[in-house]
Amino acid sequence: MLPADLLAVVDLGSNSFRLEVARLEENRLLSLLYRKETVRLAGGFAPDGTLTPEMQDRALSALARFRECLSGVAPENVLAVGTHAMRRASQNAAFLRAAERALGVPIEIISGEREASFAFSGAVRSLPYSAEERLVVDIGGGSTEMASGRGTTIGRSASYPVGCVSASIGFFPDGRITPDRQKAALKHAMTVLGDAAKTFPNAPSSEAYMTAGTFRAVVETCRNLGWTKEEVRLEHIEELIARLLRSKGRFAQAFPGMRADRYEVIAGGLTVLQAVYRTLGLREARLSQGGVRVGLLYELLGNPPYRDEREASVRDLARRLSLDAAQGERAASWAERILSLLAPEATDGLRHNLRAAALLHESGQAITGHNASRIAAQFLRSWTLPGVARADRLEAANLLQWQEGPLPEDPRPDEGAPFWRAVLALRLALVFLQARTEPSFPDMRYDERSGTLTLPAVWLQDRPFTDQCLREEEERWKNAGLSLRIDRE
Repeated sequence: MLPADLLAVVDLGSNSFRLEVARLEENRLLSLLYRKETVRLAGGFAPDGTLTPEMQDRALSALARFRECLSGVAPENVLAVGTHAMRRASQNAAFLRAAERALGVPIEIISGEREASFAFSGAVRSLPYSAEERLVVDIGGGSTEMASGRGTTIGRSASYPVGCVSASIGFFPDGRITPDRQKAALKHAMTVLGDAAKTFPNAPSSEAYMTAGTFRAVVETCRNLGWTKEEVRLEHIEELIARLLRSKGRFAQAFPGMRADRYEVIAGGLTVLQAVYRTLGLREARLSQGGVRVGLLYELLGNPPYRDEREASVRDLARRLSLDAAQGERAASWAERILSLLAPEATDGLRHNLRAAALLHESGQAITGHNASRIAAQFLRSWTLPGVARADRLEAANLLQWQEGPLPEDPRPDEGAPFWRAVLALRLALVFLQARTEPSFPDMRYDERSGTLTLPAVWLQDRPFTDQCLREEEERWKNAGLSLRIDRE
C-alpha cells in the first residue's frame, strides 16, 4: 500500500490526543489505526496561563509517538488540528513550533465553531440518513461544541468554554465530590451555556446526538446498569450524579464497567452534561460513533455528498467475507415480502435490519462451520458498520442469531411481536431458498389472530423437502411458546 493511499487525522483535544489512519475504499472510509493518549492538556496550565514544563513534556512525548504512526502516510494527507486547550497553549509560539516538530506536520489551531462543524459532520455521516433536523453536542475537555442542521448542512453552531476537565479542575480539584460543589459546578456550567437555548431553539424537538468520551462513558454505564439500550434521559444523568455523591469516591461501585481513566473527570463531565440537558430542554439523546475525527477525514476527502451508507456498508461487509451475493439478495427480497405479509405495521428500521440480516445470513459459515448463526450474530455485534446505528446493528445481529435451529424457550419480551415475525420471515425465506435458486413466490396468507400461515398445497407437492422443513419449523415455534400454524390448501 502506498503512502498516497492513506489518510490520517490528529485531534489534539483538551482531554485526549487522538490519531486515526484510514484508507478510502470504494468511496468509503476504512479505519486502519486508532490511537488515544490521555494527556489532560486542559489541566496543565500554570496560574500565569502558560503550560507547565511537565505538561509540555507530556504533550510533546505523545506527539512524538504519533509521528511514528504517521511515517507511512504522505504529509499532504495528514490533517492535525488543535482545539480549546491548544488554542490557549498556542499563544506560546515556541511550544506550538515544538509540537509541530514533534508531530512532523503542521498543526492548525481551529475555532470552537469550526470544531463544532467537524463534530456535526462526523456524527451525521456515521448515522443513517435522515431529513430531520439534528443537534450534535460534543463535550470535550475544555469546551462544549454544539451544531444543528439537516444532512451535512449546518444551520447553527456555537462553542462554550466549559468541559469535563475544566469543570473537574475548577470545582473538584482534590477529588472531593460533595453536593455543594456539584451544585456550584452546575450553576457555573448553566451560566456559561446561558444563550444556548436561544441559539438552538429547536433543540427539544430535534434528533439529539452526542459524541466524545463523557457521553460514551455515560451510555455504557447506563447499559451496564440495565437502564437503557441507547437513549440517555435527564433522569439517567441525575441518578448517576446521585450515585457519584453516595459513592464517596468508590467509582467502580457507582459506575460499573466505566474505564478507570474516566474517573478523574467524570464529576465535571456529568455536571456539564446535566447543564446541557437542562439548558436546551432535551428529553433524550443518543450516542453517535462519529465525531471530530470522522469530520476531519471527510474534510481531507473534500466533503463528498452525504448519502445513506447503510446498504453500502452491509454489502461491503458481505463482499469482504466473500458471501454469495445472489443468494443474499434472494434471501433479502423474500424476507422483505414475507414480513410485509406477517407484519405490515413493521417499522422501516426493522425492515432495513431484516434486509441487512438476510444479506449477511451466511456470514457465520464464512467464519466457522460450527454454531454458524451464533457466530454470525456475535460477529455483527462487534463489527462497526459506517452509517448503521448501534441499535440497528444489534437488532440485525439478533435476527441472525435466530435465523435457523432451535428458538429461545423464553423469548425476550422487549423484542415484541414484530421482531419475532421478522425472525419468522427470515427463517421462511431461507427454507424456501435452500436449493439456491428462486422458485415462484407462493400465494401465502397469514391470520394474525391464530398465527396461521396458509400456503398452496399444489405449490408444496413438488417440494417435499421444503414441506418437511415447514413441519419442523412449526414444531420449533410451538416448543418456543410462540404461535405458528401452517395450513396447506
